[in-house]
Amino acid sequence: MTEAEKRILAELAAENARLAKLVVESAAENARLTKLVAELAAEVAALRARLGVDSSNSSKPPSSDAPWAKRRPPRTPSGKRPGGQPGHKPQQRVMLEATDAFDCPAAHCKHCGVDLPEDSVVAGRDHVHQVIDVRWVVEVVDYHMPLHKCDGCGKHTRAWLPAGVPRSSFGPQLHALGAMLQGEFHFSRQETARFFSDILGAHVSVGAVQSMCDRTAIALRPACDDILQQLIEASTKHADETGWRHGGKRAWLWVLASQTCAYFHIDPERSREAFGRLCPELKGVLHTDRYSAYWHVLDEWHQLCHAHLRRDDQSLIDLGGAVGEIGKALLAESNAMFSLWHRFVASEIDRAELRTEMLPIQERVRVLAQRAQGHEHKKARALGKSMLKHWPSLWRFVEVEGVEPTNNTAERDLRPSVIHKRKNGGTRSELGACFQARMQTVVATARKQGISLAAWLPGVFDAWWDVVRLPLLVPEPSG
Repeated sequence: MTEAEKRILAELAAENARLAKLVVESAAENARLTKLVAELAAEVAALRARLGVDSSNSSKPPSSDAPWAKRRPPRTPSGKRPGGQPGHKPQQRVMLEATDAFDCPAAHCKHCGVDLPEDSVVAGRDHVHQVIDVRWVVEVVDYHMPLHKCDGCGKHTRAWLPAGVPRSSFGPQLHALGAMLQGEFHFSRQETARFFSDILGAHVSVGAVQSMCDRTAIALRPACDDILQQLIEASTKHADETGWRHGGKRAWLWVLASQTCAYFHIDPERSREAFGRLCPELKGVLHTDRYSAYWHVLDEWHQLCHAHLRRDDQSLIDLGGAVGEIGKALLAESNAMFSLWHRFVASEIDRAELRTEMLPIQERVRVLAQRAQGHEHKKARALGKSMLKHWPSLWRFVEVEGVEPTNNTAERDLRPSVIHKRKNGGTRSELGACFQARMQTVVATARKQGISLAAWLPGVFDAWWDVVRLPLLVPEPSG
């Protein structure tokens, strides 16, 4: 082999080594880019999923949904016209007792135009056209308290107010109206003061409105303590929490509710300790979502919300692919479960039939939860693990009378407070937080009891000022 051939072979060997190194480097770069593409694809999918998060696939409240983007459950068109259907119960205005009345005789015949004398024969009963109106009247009472001079010591004594007269410049009716405007109809302090001035002609400053709220918070304490005690003793109850703003910081509004009453509490924390401050003693079955603050409740006394599970199922469906198929299967089983539950509520089946027919649904849901737990997607794994970890708490409603498969009672009670927070921004002082929580407590409880808050609330101030028996908002338990 000549020197030239050896040189060529050496050059070829060097080039081959360079190309081999380049292939190795290219393969490593390709692997790095492939991994990067997969990571970016996962990030894009996660961002798209966040864009699609709403109340149907997460724990976000319905009030946070954009009005144009609300997703409704698919329904088959019924073909019926909108409005009341044939056979529905008519809603007619109740005739009120009249404060005044006027006779309106006909002057002439509407058919031929002949004048009708005042003593013409009335051929049928009167038609009553009732006009309902309001006259805003403010009642002002002056109590003159003279200054007396004592003949014995020569000192002066100012007369004092008789029993039953408010020590405030505003009476119980005005206190009750101010409290309802803010606690039930979500007025601000400024709007309440303008209402008093513009509508009633009573010039009340914003500071005076705040003082009325402070008195209301103190006066409502006994009634709210009574409601909390009845909830603690209740055989079934619901708990939930939502974000709140207090003193410029993040806080939480908690609710403990039943079918007959509700109790609200504002706390700076969202924790097990905060739940303990809401409900210091736990009796009966507690309905909740799967938040960790409730995990200390034993399975035999705990019912998890299936409405929250449906949102998680929908979130898997929105991801698509294999994980979406798991979500579709879970949602189908949820539909079957609720259909069976509604048959039970309608008394079409009894408790024994409910247990029997629920067994195959439970078994299919267990298999799907195990599939989700073993899936590579973290959201599916988390859902499956949570379902299997708290499995008995998913089905307590099948066994225990009075237990429901959802926590909708608590969520419905929280909704007015969410609206108030969005409109007025929360609370600032401790007494303001007490006012908001206690007003929401009596507003929700009065609605469930079918009691007029406008009729009940003035008696609270009478009881507070005169230390008389507080009017009951919830019936005392028998025995």
